[in-house]
Amino acid sequence: MVAQHATIEELRARAKEGDAGAQNELGSLYYAGKVVLQDDTAAARWIKRAGDQGCATAQYNLGLLYFRSRGVIGGDAEVTTW
Repeated sequence: MVAQHATIEELRARAKEGDAGAQNELGSLYYAGKVVLQDDTAAARWIKRAGDQGCATAQYNLGLLYFRSRGVIGGDAEVTTW
């Protein structure tokens, strides 16, 4: 989760700079609709960026998004990829 002292703006800045942990956190916030408006597409975009960098938690989360067909387009092959 977001550190209590970090604002959403700080988290977004870290995510844009390529911080995989921040990208996964930001994507999770979009998925849950916490602090930001719920947006499955934005969630998938940020979580995928983290997953592409090798963040295991993000890869798991992305697999769940594919499994649930939330914010992504793909079939069973994508589920097992992540």
